[in-house]
Amino acid sequence: MIVLEEVGKKYLNMQHSLKINKGDFVALIGKNGTGKSTLIKMICGLRKPDFGKITINGSIAYCPDNVTLPKEMNGYSYLLNLCRVRKVKFDDTLAIVFGIPFYSNVRTYSKGNVQKLAIISTLLSNKDIYVFDEPFNALDSYSKRRFVKYLRLYKSLGKTIIMTTHDLKYIRSLVDNIYEVH
Repeated sequence: MIVLEEVGKKYLNMQHSLKINKGDFVALIGKNGTGKSTLIKMICGLRKPDFGKITINGSIAYCPDNVTLPKEMNGYSYLLNLCRVRKVKFDDTLAIVFGIPFYSNVRTYSKGNVQKLAIISTLLSNKDIYVFDEPFNALDSYSKRRFVKYLRLYKSLGKTIIMTTHDLKYIRSLVDNIYEVH
């Protein structure tokens, strides 16, 4: 469970109170610049709120909106090493399903393939809560559908999912709550 009590940043001039139950899928929507990413970063502990309180029960996996990956590694080595560090089982199924060039250096990846690798690395983390900040950016429609398939699976396993998006089209059937940030 995640509880936000009057949480905010001074520069946003808004406070957020929100309760997210275990297994919920919450979509954060709003115009550009309203603070969706800032709210996500506060939930993940990457930014400290100026006021309010955040209570989180569970571990968090986070996929940022702007991804930076090691350019001199290939996708396979990156995921394999990441899984070793996290002490989770390595499974190349996601890479195959998403069709990333597994054995090419990340520096040769398109923006869409970088985004897919970031999503895969987040899904391979075995956490209670999965937070995605604009994950559909740069994804083709096939990859969006594949991603939604895994979101559906994780939700069925009782995982909590929080996502900022401008496009509810692909996730509308999964979302339990839409929270508008303004």
